[in-house]
Amino acid sequence: GRASQMGDSRQLWVTVFVSAFVPLLSLPGDGLARRPPMGYNSWNDLECKPNEQRLKAIATKLKDLNLLSLGYEYVVIDDCWMARRDASGKLVPDKAAFPSGMSAFGEYLHDRGFKFGIYTDRGETTCAGKPSSRNHERTDAESFVSWGVDFLKNDGCNDPECGDAMEKFPQSGSCPASGKRAAVQKYLAMAEAMNKSGRPVLHSICGWQPWFAAVGQRIGHMWRVAGDVRDFDGVFETMQLMEKLTQYHGPHGWNDPDMLIGSTKGATLVMTPRQSRAQFSLWAVMSAPLMLGANVMQLSAFDLETYSNQDAIRINQDVSSDPSRVVFSNCPPYPDFKMRLEKDDSVSFLIKNSGKIPLEPARKPPTGSVLCGGHSAKTCRECPQGNGASWCHGDCTWNHSSKECAFEVEKPRMEDRGGPWSLGPFKAQRQCQVAWTKTLSTGQVALVAVNFGKSPSKLEFRLKRLKLPWARAGASGRDLWTGKTSSLDKVLQLELQPNGGHALWELSEPAEGASSLDEASAADEDPDNGVAGHELPPAVLAAGSPAEAVGLRASVANYVSF
Repeated sequence: GRASQMGDSRQLWVTVFVSAFVPLLSLPGDGLARRPPMGYNSWNDLECKPNEQRLKAIATKLKDLNLLSLGYEYVVIDDCWMARRDASGKLVPDKAAFPSGMSAFGEYLHDRGFKFGIYTDRGETTCAGKPSSRNHERTDAESFVSWGVDFLKNDGCNDPECGDAMEKFPQSGSCPASGKRAAVQKYLAMAEAMNKSGRPVLHSICGWQPWFAAVGQRIGHMWRVAGDVRDFDGVFETMQLMEKLTQYHGPHGWNDPDMLIGSTKGATLVMTPRQSRAQFSLWAVMSAPLMLGANVMQLSAFDLETYSNQDAIRINQDVSSDPSRVVFSNCPPYPDFKMRLEKDDSVSFLIKNSGKIPLEPARKPPTGSVLCGGHSAKTCRECPQGNGASWCHGDCTWNHSSKECAFEVEKPRMEDRGGPWSLGPFKAQRQCQVAWTKTLSTGQVALVAVNFGKSPSKLEFRLKRLKLPWARAGASGRDLWTGKTSSLDKVLQLELQPNGGHALWELSEPAEGASSLDEASAADEDPDNGVAGHELPPAVLAAGSPAEAVGLRASVANYVSF
């Protein structure tokens, strides 16, 4: 998806707990997505220029690099593959881009051991303005099945009932209760059409909103919960959102924080090597779907090493009964929200803000420029750049009366917005560190720590506070990026570089009689510039903080506490 929801505070609100192990109501017993799906999606790499020749070469490259054998099995064509509908209402692929047709392309992938993924949208058109599946769900499902499709990404652009403002739809620009219900029904219509086809097809929902998690298992196998991740700010915010949704996450139904961004130049989206590996490490421990968005054809040795880390993949694919959890965060508290699944499959949604993060921009134009969604401009009037309402987001709102992008127009409440979820003010406050753990089915514990701040940091974990699942004191530790092993007695100390410094460790029960060290220290690798970790004296955080709960100390040069 390219480019937030209803509430009555007088009601009794309860958090919805939808078990990850309840069978899908719309796709009963299909057995798909028992583990987080893995593969490649063309958008971050090729954006709106997919073509048969390039994608065949990418599939061949994925296999030659042994990424297929590691689990990256889906090759998904994103937006812009379709050209029009024929006289019978069937989608017609772009003949110039896919001269052999979709059946032949799907057969090419299947013959090489891949699974074939394709794209559609629930709105009036796709995000790029191409024909969508709205009111054509049965016809399109039949086409997809006849082509051998195994994975369907179903986007959420250009939906006048639940989405951003559209010029030809004066009622558009919000997502009230009726719009949420309609969005769910549109996704359900495609899920049912695919289910009736008799072919198991993984349904990937791309609605960009956290409230889809409450209804996700009724309509698909994975569901986007935030706006597109286009940079490290996006990694930061989406990770914070994922923390709020762990109860909806598990076998056959996964919260999707978006695709992976590589560091290899040439792709549409690129991060630094440090940041791209930090994202992959987080996604691994969060058990998120691993969909590559890197420039596969010119994949750097560093990115290949990242995506080929068998330990990280093993952790990601481990189906544990214990969800991943945040064991430390000194980041500003993200707004809480509560959801309730109604009998008609609509979702009641309420944001309960702590007051520390403003949900709305100041009602005066920011100095210098305004945010328009995925880009910026000097004024809101300049945001569309000739594209009309579809490019009027962020600080700006489309005015249906004057038919222009303006700043002063009042926006719908966050609860009632249908565009991609994002809190701009929150991203600016990412001078902090976060650590997640995941207890594996083998009894081992994976730990990832990431520094989102501009200064180096030092984290120190007291093992007895981590609630490791064994009685014996200490742990055997292994750094999954450097291969270093340590016998830990009381403490694991990590030094993290700025702007994406990270560590990925696996902790195991120590062997009986094994000797221990009082402390193990590890500086994270620095793929960006080779600078070693800075030694910083630990300082105990404020009492009552999440860090104190796990006995963690942190010190960051020039760190500002929120």
